[in-house]
Amino acid sequence: MKIMPKIFNTIYIDEKPSKVLEITNDIENWPTLFEEYKKSIIIERLDTEQLSKLEFVLENNEGSSWKSYRFIDKNNLMCLSERVDPVYPFLYMYIKWIYKPAKNGTEMTWIQDFEMDPECPVPLEKGLDKMNSHTKINQERIKEYIEKK
Repeated sequence: MKIMPKIFNTIYIDEKPSKVLEITNDIENWPTLFEEYKKSIIIERLDTEQLSKLEFVLENNEGSSWKSYRFIDKNNLMCLSERVDPVYPFLYMYIKWIYKPAKNGTEMTWIQDFEMDPECPVPLEKGLDKMNSHTKINQERIKEYIEKK
């Protein structure tokens, strides 16, 4: 049985979960929140009282861009994302963000499920290490950004 890679990281943020969810899902502000994004563009947004569905494009500092979908569940304090075009260097990439009330703040957990494309020249272990490290850096950056507001 083949085990698929998974990255799981949690951080505590001294702010209520609904506010953390709101700030971290403001896609237009991602170039401020994440150091690797140069541009973020919402293509389509569908909102209801409980759910939002976003289709957006991200461009990183190296000039690569891709389209993703994001479902934001405001009542259950979670988001689900899927990278869709291009998916490479992955065969698939699914991301789940969970915002759990904790100690008068938020425990924010990010889970990334993915599989590397066999054509990708980066070895899996190197890719996992880079993505895991990058996730921790981004969570710390977001924590600092939110707690300074």
